[in-house]
Amino acid sequence: HSQKMNSLFVISSKLFIGFTLFFSGVFTMIIKVLSELEIYRKKYEFLNLMGMPKDELIKTLYSEIESLFTIALTASCVLATVYVCTVANLRFQEGQSLGTDFWKYWIVAIGGYAVINGVIQRLFAAYIRKRILY
Repeated sequence: HSQKMNSLFVISSKLFIGFTLFFSGVFTMIIKVLSELEIYRKKYEFLNLMGMPKDELIKTLYSEIESLFTIALTASCVLATVYVCTVANLRFQEGQSLGTDFWKYWIVAIGGYAVINGVIQRLFAAYIRKRILY
């Protein structure tokens, strides 16, 4: 019983730290983009005056906003992979294995993280588009 409680605490504390880091990263990106909103507005107004089609403006804006989130997602996935490989190596040296269930849950967690990140970045890019391109 005590082993289960210990495992539950370890998992829940790591999830809490993960969610905290994820949302602090998202809020940092949002603050960065919102603080540069006037710069984006002028830049896309200029591109519009130069004759860039509206669909190209939208595509460019989305890719610019999403690239910030993609950089953060890539860094998170690399760090998570390094961490898990380190833990797996330590367990291997102790003569233990993480097991297939662990790897399945880890892949699902990384996939879920990527999907949630993608949804947030698309919603935020749509919000910025409405603020800039009317």
